[in-house]
Amino acid sequence: MYKLFVNWLEELSNEFKYIEDLDSQANKNMHSFSWEPDQISINDIIEFIQSCSDIVSSKIDSKPVTFYAWVDEMAGQLRFSVISSFQSDLPFKCNIHISPILDIAKEANLMFSSLFCEGVTSLFCEGVLKVWVNKIDNSIESKVHL
Repeated sequence: MYKLFVNWLEELSNEFKYIEDLDSQANKNMHSFSWEPDQISINDIIEFIQSCSDIVSSKIDSKPVTFYAWVDEMAGQLRFSVISSFQSDLPFKCNIHISPILDIAKEANLMFSSLFCEGVTSLFCEGVLKVWVNKIDNSIESKVHL
């Protein structure tokens, strides 16, 4: 895995604290990442996003939460956040499309590639934001039903 990703995962593992306040948790639980154009594989990005989700899962005790990741083209960042699963909608004011993690990794790879830096394309097509979602439920009830 890309060395910078490994460093960020270590920081996340040491510092992540879930904020439960329903009114502000989407912003307070958000983390963002950006990097210089490099030879980073799509598989590295997938592994990084999945590892972020795994770290969050390990830090959440008995609360069902929704981990979600997306590419913020305007900010030039790969982002993720965590909200309570009791919230019915993700906190975006645009149309979203729940997408496979591969789509998010491809968009991040394109955004950080030198081609995108030269203004070749835009990711936000047809007014729809692609978001990868992973439901995390470490509650005792969910483990009993497994």
